[in-house]
Amino acid sequence: MLTAKKKLEIVKEYLRDGTSVNFLAKKHEVQGNQIHRWIAAHGKLKEVVARSLSLATIHRGKDVARPDVEDQVLEYYEHLRDNDIAISTKMLILKARKHSTQHFMARNKGSYLVGLPIPPPTLA
Repeated sequence: MLTAKKKLEIVKEYLRDGTSVNFLAKKHEVQGNQIHRWIAAHGKLKEVVARSLSLATIHRGKDVARPDVEDQVLEYYEHLRDNDIAISTKMLILKARKHSTQHFMARNKGSYLVGLPIPPPTLA
């Protein structure tokens, strides 16, 4: 994946030298349409590069809903990695659920396991 800095360099090469989009696309092994999108987002690319040279996108993405849970999952991930234990996405999801039971229960209307139907109340 190209960094924002590299994308900006490609756009500058296009604007400064008048190099064709097709030539740049072949040279950098990307689609010509992608270069056109970078050209259109030239201003945003400059802002991103000013913030950080290593970012690969101009979009920030969603904010983390529960930083405390993210920290716990990251610590768990690093522990597994440091001990050469295979890691699956499901393991990380289960760890997040363990540390955020209330969040997941509220989100799923009381169902602890996402996707499972909530049983109807029993009449006693």
